[in-house]
Amino acid sequence: MTAEAHARKGMGWEAAFSILAFLLLAMNLLVRLLFGPVGWLAVSAGLFSMVSGTTSALISWLKGDGALGMVLPAVWVLWGSWTIFQ
Repeated sequence: MTAEAHARKGMGWEAAFSILAFLLLAMNLLVRLLFGPVGWLAVSAGLFSMVSGTTSALISWLKGDGALGMVLPAVWVLWGSWTIFQ
């Protein structure tokens, strides 16, 4: 398998983690707006966001995307931390 094929294969996982994190955080915000803070949902969304953001950043770093590839994952990690510890 060529390096390009490996890069494309890795992009699928990175995109999946980013999309899942975005959907979970959007659901978390919607529930908070409608029903107020819900403890278990906030913690689960925050933890998932931190794990997926860290994984996406690691994938970007291993692929050699540089700092720009780690901006969105860093936002997910910070958002997850804020969600849990607010």
